[in-house]
Amino acid sequence: MAAPIRCEKLLPTFMITGVDARYGSLLRKSRYEMFLTNLRNRRLSSADIQSMTTTIPSLYHNYVTGSSSFPVIAGQGVVTSRSLGSLPSAEQNENAPSSLLSERPAATMVPPARTAVRPILTPVLPDKANLEVLRADRRNSVCTMDLDGRTVVRVISPVFLSDDTMLENRWRVTDYNIHGCVLMSVLCRFKVPHGTKRKTSSPRPPPKCIRV
Repeated sequence: MAAPIRCEKLLPTFMITGVDARYGSLLRKSRYEMFLTNLRNRRLSSADIQSMTTTIPSLYHNYVTGSSSFPVIAGQGVVTSRSLGSLPSAEQNENAPSSLLSERPAATMVPPARTAVRPILTPVLPDKANLEVLRADRRNSVCTMDLDGRTVVRVISPVFLSDDTMLENRWRVTDYNIHGCVLMSVLCRFKVPHGTKRKTSSPRPPPKCIRV
């Protein structure tokens, strides 16, 4: 009997302080909890999770304003706590059946053909990408970062349902090296208290998206 499909899910708590004063009215809180779903068959490292502190303000800005932009917002961040685990997943089935995330060669993970939930779509994610093509795709927000002395290209992409509806409070964050090889890829969602509503901007038709 095959092992159940397993998915590494995390719920880190990020403390963000010293945010750029220009965004102070939108980013008044300092504590953010975010669900992370690993899209690679290698566990996320502590450095991977810590690196998300540089992107949390941009994602939250996008969430509360409803805009399509992801401004680079300066601030300081630390991860104060996190829960780690490989859990059977009905929501996201990116992993191939395996008892350990590291049993197979490093790769991105593809959802199985059959799933009980509406499939989530994001722009195609090869293990190696042309960075110029990623920058040219208007669905993506691309920035170059220095993380622990290495140059990383971080790409934020929207997430869609199969009917081309763009999901709120859902993003894919992927890191590439300078040669276009994938280093990390996660699906992100803020843990939002029940009843919380965000501001909305004028609706825009979502672009056609490719199943991963």
